[in-house]
Amino acid sequence: MGTEIRYNKDSMPKIDPKLCIGCRACSNACPSNAIVIKDDLIQGTRSIVLDLSHCIGCRACGEVCIKDAIEFIEEIELVSLSMGNLTEEVTLKLAKCPICGNFSEFTEKQIEEAKKALTDLPGEFIEEIMKYLPLCRKCRRRYLLMNASELSLLKFMLKAF
Repeated sequence: MGTEIRYNKDSMPKIDPKLCIGCRACSNACPSNAIVIKDDLIQGTRSIVLDLSHCIGCRACGEVCIKDAIEFIEEIELVSLSMGNLTEEVTLKLAKCPICGNFSEFTEKQIEEAKKALTDLPGEFIEEIMKYLPLCRKCRRRYLLMNASELSLLKFMLKAF
C-alpha cells in the first residue's frame, strides 16, 4: 500500500459516479495524490482516478466534497479490494463551448450545478453568467475582452445584490 502510513486503516474512499460532478476539490485536497484528474479535450471527458495504493486514509477528499460523492468503505469490503484492482475511475462529459465547439474545462454536471446555485439571482444575471460559464478558455478570453465594461458593471451590481 505505498510507503506512507495510513491514518485510518479500516476504511478507504469510494467515489459515487452518480453524485460526482468533477469539480476537482477532492484531488486538490488529497495530500498523497491518490486522486488524479485527467481531462481529455479531444474525447471531451474528465476522468477522476482514485488509486487506493496511494491513499493514506486522511479523509480530506470526503471532507471537501460538496456533493457528498465520496463515501468510506469499511474493512470487510477492503478484503475484496485487496484481491483485485486498487484503482477506480469515474468518467464525466466535459461541456462543449457554444461558440467554437471545443470542450470547456467544466463538466456538464458542473454547469448544471451552477444553474441550480444561481436561481436566487435576477434573470438577467443568470443569463449573463450562463453565457460565460460553458465557454472554453480561448473563447472566454475573447468574451472577456469584448465585454469588459459590461462585466465590470455586472460584478458591481452582483456585489450590491
